[in-house]
Amino acid sequence: MENRDVIPTADALTARRRATDPLLCRPMHLRAQSIDHGVQAGLWGVGLGLYLFFGMIAIGVERVTALVFSFVAGCLIFLFVRLRGGDPLKGG
Repeated sequence: MENRDVIPTADALTARRRATDPLLCRPMHLRAQSIDHGVQAGLWGVGLGLYLFFGMIAIGVERVTALVFSFVAGCLIFLFVRLRGGDPLKGG
């Protein structure tokens, strides 16, 4: 008479536990959300424009002058990132 007691492997135990436990699931690869390129360019323009504004205020530039220069720079940064900031096209 043969001994039919089989010791389950770790994979079988994990699969059984995964099937019965709703909180366990297969490992997933998480990706960043897809954001439109225009939104990204706008965030760059606003962020760097604010950085320039507060930087100019910190070094003593008048508030109105800092506002005008940072607004113009933010718009130029937006246009630059919007037009030139994309991934290069793959030739094929």
